[in-house]
Amino acid sequence: MGVDHVSLRDVSARAGLTHGAAYARYEDANELLVDLWISELQNRAIRLFTLCLKLVRHRANEVSMNSSI
Repeated sequence: MGVDHVSLRDVSARAGLTHGAAYARYEDANELLVDLWISELQNRAIRLFTLCLKLVRHRANEVSMNSSI
């Protein structure tokens, strides 16, 4: 079963929400899936940025240590 078969009614039931509560936030299942996809991409971008920042700091420390020898 892929995302082509996702219904907002099924997602609502699985999440313990009423059908109306889900439709108050999303027009349809496609809108929910887009929101979920954007959220996931944002989380991955933040993790990637954090890892890159750690690498830059690590390399800067290595250079600093090597130049003080």
